[in-house]
Amino acid sequence: MILKFIRWLLGYVQFIVRGNFKEIFINLATKEKINLWDMKRENENLISKTFASDYKKLHPIAKKSGVRVRLQKKYGLPFFIFRYRKRLGIIAGTAVCAIVLYTLSLYVWNIEVTGNNLLSKEEILCVMKDLGVSPGSLRSRIDVPIVQQNAMLKLPNTAWLSVNMQGSYVNVAIKEKISTPEIVTKDKPCNIKAAIDGQVERIETYKGTASVTPGDAVIKGQLLISGIVEDANGCNAFVHSDGKVFAQTKRQYTEKVELSQITSKDTGKVIKRYRIKIFGLEIPINSWKQMDETYRAEVWNNTLKIGKTELPVIVHGETWYEQEFSEKILTYEEALSEAKEKVNEMEQNDMKDKKILRKEENAREENGVCYLDVEYKCIEDISEREEIIFE
Repeated sequence: MILKFIRWLLGYVQFIVRGNFKEIFINLATKEKINLWDMKRENENLISKTFASDYKKLHPIAKKSGVRVRLQKKYGLPFFIFRYRKRLGIIAGTAVCAIVLYTLSLYVWNIEVTGNNLLSKEEILCVMKDLGVSPGSLRSRIDVPIVQQNAMLKLPNTAWLSVNMQGSYVNVAIKEKISTPEIVTKDKPCNIKAAIDGQVERIETYKGTASVTPGDAVIKGQLLISGIVEDANGCNAFVHSDGKVFAQTKRQYTEKVELSQITSKDTGKVIKRYRIKIFGLEIPINSWKQMDETYRAEVWNNTLKIGKTELPVIVHGETWYEQEFSEKILTYEEALSEAKEKVNEMEQNDMKDKKILRKEENAREENGVCYLDVEYKCIEDISEREEIIFE
């Protein structure tokens, strides 16, 4: 590819050789150190290419070897400039375009983040910007090893981070740390303690020694099943306790609904605003006056692309909708009904693993707010494992 570009830059021609002594012509040209390439036969003739500066040297050689040489095609920059020598604007425009493209290649255009699940792309890009890696950054000033090291310090949940630069494109590849849940593994001895206050209903002990009996009242943190067991010889051993302790518990929940509620709806008046962000520089397209609280906004960003390559040009748009507000007054009964619906939704989500024995509701109104207090009497598994630490 580089060789082709050099040939195009210097200019080269394609010519045809006719005659019976083409081999002598090739030998003499090689002896004179004239570079020939892409030689091929066409019927009884020979077609080849050479640099434009060497083509004139071929005529004496052709005369010596008894063949005729004729020019077919011209290629390269010198011929292009000569062809458009009277159109200086085209040449100047081409030169300016080449200079602009070269200058832009010195900067970072686009940054892509891959491998992130828990960390947001915005958070990672913000850290990279603080370290000097952002659209518009000069590539020569980016010290990749230092950036990688400092980025991992600023992103503690990162197990591995790599900054890969390919031209004006930067890829930040991340591997996040796997957060292990706080679970006592089965190879470690543990006790089972109460996760909440209650009165023991029944105990299912699979491994360990039960420390409570049905009917006992227990408080949060109290030992239920011990991880210390005694064998037939009276010796103690530590085991990973396993079992369930079901107890009657009490849970309280309060839901509140305001009797006076503010509602809003769009009036139909819409204001659209746009701005372009190039290499971090924001250019407003239309008026950007401060909007008041009577408007709600929808915001979007589009990054310009050439194929799959993102350019450092972001079009930012905002659509503002004017709203009118009205006050909705609920009766006490309507507010209470809404509070009960929310309580029922909570039961389906948060109490599906509990058996509700009794449910007591107490509704009241205070300062324009309807309160619904609910007390549950349940039966649930209150067991919670705690590792036995040896000192």
